[in-house]
Amino acid sequence: MSLGATDLGQVIDAVLEHAPDPASAIRTMGDLLTARLESSGFLDGCPIASVALDVADSPTVRSACDSGYAGWLASITDHLTQAGLAEATAAELAVLVLSGLEGALLLARTRQDTAPLVQVANRLAAVVTQEIQELCA
Repeated sequence: MSLGATDLGQVIDAVLEHAPDPASAIRTMGDLLTARLESSGFLDGCPIASVALDVADSPTVRSACDSGYAGWLASITDHLTQAGLAEATAAELAVLVLSGLEGALLLARTRQDTAPLVQVANRLAAVVTQEIQELCA
């Protein structure tokens, strides 16, 4: 589980590093998750969620899952902070982004249709853009 989480974390970090803005980063993350899901025949979802849903009653596994999510949240929060958002706002939006993409990934996998992932990524990008614009207004 941790190797998959680390690998995906590195991909998230690379997307955040190279994206011109947070909205583009969110859409790119959605695109990458969509491509991963499609290329696996809708078998490969989130490496953390798959484990967390099956064996979260184990404190050791739950701790490992939490650590993986914490790393992803920290990366997203840092990117949003660099875009000008206050730390608390960035952290809240990071939870929204990660939770939204996770939920959309699960729904897309269940339906075997990537539309929820695309729709949620686009809507999250719009929400984050609006938050940033309100900050600059």
